[in-house]
Amino acid sequence: MGLAPYGEPRFANIIKNHLIDIKQDGTFRLDLSYFKFHRGFRMTGRKFHKLFGRPPRKGETELSQFHMYIAASIQEVTE
Repeated sequence: MGLAPYGEPRFANIIKNHLIDIKQDGTFRLDLSYFKFHRGFRMTGRKFHKLFGRPPRKGETELSQFHMYIAASIQEVTE
């Protein structure tokens, strides 16, 4: 992820506790109730936005430090 090096994994525990269940053998299960990519045109749903306290970024608006923290957190969890 291009943003990950600019952030800190501040949300890694939230991601592990709510969004993904990773097993010892490397298999995983996403909690799809937080996502909408399989049901529509958006990646994340209201439950995701509530969990992180932010609405989705609109169009080409500027990236914030929050987005960098999310990227770093996702990268840490998926590594």
